[in-house]
Amino acid sequence: MLLPKTEETDKQALLTLISPHITSLIHEFRFYFGDLNVGNNSWIADPFTVTIEEVDLPPLQMDQLVNSSHDSTSRAKHRGCSLDQFWVETSRKYPNLADSAFHVLLPVATTYRSESGFSALTAMKTKHRSRLNVEDDLRLCLSQATPWIDKLCADMQAQGSH
Repeated sequence: MLLPKTEETDKQALLTLISPHITSLIHEFRFYFGDLNVGNNSWIADPFTVTIEEVDLPPLQMDQLVNSSHDSTSRAKHRGCSLDQFWVETSRKYPNLADSAFHVLLPVATTYRSESGFSALTAMKTKHRSRLNVEDDLRLCLSQATPWIDKLCADMQAQGSH
């Protein structure tokens, strides 16, 4: 028996379509990152608003967290730069605390680089280019540097006469 098409049946159809995909994403996320307890790591995003009761850190890191949360220079840096830049800057003054933050933040960055490498490789190595030696192309594709094609071409000498 077919139900008349209403807004409620559209929502139900959409829910049955999206639900397995969301469940799959949750499983993939847990596979790559384990069971991250975000509540215990909220201090990483904003070390200036958490309370001591919310954080579960060893005594040395807890002491550094308390000191950094009252540091006006750190607070200004936190407002003025990205999260990863903030923790790199903080690592000079509070190395143990920054190390704890890096252990949570780094899996995302390292997994991203690995996944982009595989994606670039599959894009380059197709059925028609299966014998291609991709090392140089892959290095160029994954590099953050932009090549100066005009300069490279200008530096090359045309075929000289004998």
